[in-house]
Amino acid sequence: MPQTPNKLLRYPSPAEYPLGDVNIERLAFDMDTADTAEDVLRTAALRRPRASIYQATATQSIAKNTVVTLTGFDTVVYDNNAQVNLGVNSDRITCKTAGLYYVRGGVTLATPTTPSPAAGAAIEATLAVNGTQRLAEKVYAINSSAQRPSVRGSMLLAVNDIVTARIFWTATNPAGPLTSSAGILEIFMLCTNP
Repeated sequence: MPQTPNKLLRYPSPAEYPLGDVNIERLAFDMDTADTAEDVLRTAALRRPRASIYQATATQSIAKNTVVTLTGFDTVVYDNNAQVNLGVNSDRITCKTAGLYYVRGGVTLATPTTPSPAAGAAIEATLAVNGTQRLAEKVYAINSSAQRPSVRGSMLLAVNDIVTARIFWTATNPAGPLTSSAGILEIFMLCTNP
């Protein structure tokens, strides 16, 4: 009777050694089956849905005291699950496989005049799902002529959830608007059904 101590491999028992080839063939078959199953799991782990879009050439005007969704993404860095269609919507990634995702968004802003932090100048970066739900937000004090506010977080996403990045800023001086010179939005599946 074959022994099965781990990985469901049928190792020949000492009493079966005289049977030789039959038991060795069973063991080889079981090893190949186990390796194939592990390969499938490894491949699935490496092919988790992910997408990243970048605003390489477009600029966007961001008015003061207004929540502005970043648009003008013009470059797909990667997309292995058909989650991006920049020809139709240049502001979003649409989730195609439900699960727990790491999401990140950010922008590089160029300001014509440096606002004074003492004047209450601040930039808020936000990630939104389906236009309303906030994934995460981070508030930055404005303290230089080039800002790179970014935000990241994890979120359970359902099929067809839309992820966007938003920017809000306020200051007494300058009057604005700010201009984006680059932006990024990306999602990466951590796991399904956590």
